[in-house]
Amino acid sequence: MVPALSSNADTRNKFTARATLFAGIGGLTASVLIPMLTNGEHAIGGNAITAYGVIALVIAILAPAFLAITVIGVKEQRDSSVEPVPPVSFKKIWGTITGNDQLLWISLILLIQQIGNGIVLSGVGMNYIYMEFGYEGGFFSLFQIVGMAVTGFLMIFYPAISRRLQRKRFMDVMMLVGTLGYILMLICFVMKKGTAFPFGYDLKFLVLTVGYMLANFGQYGFYLIMMISVMNTVEYNEYKRGTRDEGIITSLRPFITKLASALNVAIAYLAYILFNTLHFTNGISDLEMQCNEQLITEASKNQQIAALLQDVMPYQSGGLLLVMTVLPFLLMLVSYLLYKKHYKLDELEYERICEELENRKKAVEA
Repeated sequence: MVPALSSNADTRNKFTARATLFAGIGGLTASVLIPMLTNGEHAIGGNAITAYGVIALVIAILAPAFLAITVIGVKEQRDSSVEPVPPVSFKKIWGTITGNDQLLWISLILLIQQIGNGIVLSGVGMNYIYMEFGYEGGFFSLFQIVGMAVTGFLMIFYPAISRRLQRKRFMDVMMLVGTLGYILMLICFVMKKGTAFPFGYDLKFLVLTVGYMLANFGQYGFYLIMMISVMNTVEYNEYKRGTRDEGIITSLRPFITKLASALNVAIAYLAYILFNTLHFTNGISDLEMQCNEQLITEASKNQQIAALLQDVMPYQSGGLLLVMTVLPFLLMLVSYLLYKKHYKLDELEYERICEELENRKKAVEA
């Protein structure tokens, strides 16, 4: 809805950053609580199946209530819509998308970036941590807390940053930060686990977590830029075709995110097959199911899972680590190079287009 609220670049940056901030808070809350409440000794009902059932019920109640806040509370800016909006057909959707070259490029770039950004959270990161550090939801929750919390800095301060640093230059900085993060994560490939560190955490786990924090910081910087870049194609569409079609254009962003999530699941499953880890992931699921059916106790379940994970070979856990570092980095790099080369709506060009649109409106009114 951001393009329907303002076309001013600075205001749009503020709205986008704030929307992403609160979406991040919601996502972080879920990503922290769900692993803690579904795995290990804090699992609701003592097993993952019961726990996920309770959490699904809570989400089913809260989601409509929270959606109603947007439906009731947000007012669109409809000044430019003098005539009634015509019906939207598939032909209209297809024509809008294919007729906007900048929308096509940013959609492809966003898809590539979102696939890379989502690999860690597709299950690969969680299973790597379980195999390497033990079946305890708290480890993965801490991993996510540190990795996600730092992105709040971007969401709060990006409007101020955008006044001093153009988007493509900002992406240069984020690419460097992300690269450093993935290098730190990759160092864990040669580190031995079990090295004591203050506060009782494994040094390898801390290096992995700090690396993910930096990598995720870079990835979220990219995501924020691409959200704004998708929205800015609304004015470009109006400039080229005479219609804003903001509903069609901005709906592509969540569609691409969901498409990337589906592809992430496929990538995770292929990784499990490639490194022969389905024995462990399916074994854990079977033990959780037995516990849910009260065929075994929670203590017995945890003991059997611990024994199962002792058979994980270094190449198996190491393979998952490669998938969650090398592949996201390469996809991030590809999205960076494509954006720098093919996305033309930088700050100056966007301002020029907005001025041209304003002059056209004045000419019509005169």
